[in-house]
Amino acid sequence: MVLYPDNTISFSIFPNDQAPNDSIAANLAHGISLDVHPSAEYQLSFDEDPSFEPPVLQLFRVNKNNRYRQVRTLKAERSGGRLVYRFVCEESSATEWVTTLEQSGTFYKGKVSNVRFEGDGAYSSVLSLNLIAVGNVEEDLGDISLREFGDELLAAFRHYYTSITIDTLYVNRAHEHPTLGGNYPANLPWVAEYGSAGMMLSELGAWPGAEKALDIVLVHAINSEGILGTSSLFGGGLGGGIASTILLGTSVVAPYNTEKRESLESIVETAVHETGHYFGLRHTTSTKADMQHLVDGIDYGDYSNIEDGLDDTPF
Repeated sequence: MVLYPDNTISFSIFPNDQAPNDSIAANLAHGISLDVHPSAEYQLSFDEDPSFEPPVLQLFRVNKNNRYRQVRTLKAERSGGRLVYRFVCEESSATEWVTTLEQSGTFYKGKVSNVRFEGDGAYSSVLSLNLIAVGNVEEDLGDISLREFGDELLAAFRHYYTSITIDTLYVNRAHEHPTLGGNYPANLPWVAEYGSAGMMLSELGAWPGAEKALDIVLVHAINSEGILGTSSLFGGGLGGGIASTILLGTSVVAPYNTEKRESLESIVETAVHETGHYFGLRHTTSTKADMQHLVDGIDYGDYSNIEDGLDDTPF
């Protein structure tokens, strides 16, 4: 029997996130969303309730009309007192799947606790960067060229991301995109509208010739006070699509509708910082802002969860 979610899908769980999450446990049977990526292998698990037989995990894709299409029906494996469900994602880009737990034609009534969502990606340990300049942002860089800025970016990534090889830097300009260039005039400052559907400029991702690189989009500013850069927490989806880009400004919107031009060092450090979120790192202090999870202007964050799973990070 197909058992569709019957709640508002208010909560998301990210692969390999150690944050304890009671909201996920409470809503797993009736519907939560899972962040998934192409060709990655996943397992969703929780403690077995001995009073109930293991339920069936049903997974759904949500289409543009908010209708569900079933993509998996999975039986549990028992392992060390836990129920484990394994699957491989066969999407073409990063997306979200939605759950239900079905037993005898209705929602599972057993206790769900200590939920873990683990993933093993299909990517290699070699990463390329694709710097995309939008509008007249090169004028903001002052005395250095876009290529020189890219070289500083590449050096910083190689310094901080030592567990992978950062091998290539591509430099591109939005107005030169073969199909979208007309949307991005080269003579105007591009200000990304914070919270809007197109804020992250993800359509520029998977640039021809650099399809599997990490896309870092450089604009004049992000229209929200005090924000120099942003990314999707646990975005991690190279190759275009939603949540595939890192967004950087050269200036910050300041009080009274003014702007503050940022230093090269600050912009580069922000790129490194936001990429950490993109690959799944939270802040070293836990705040409600860390629960935010924006995808094309929609916040899927779980604001009931203010613990990040690390003992040394106070709220």
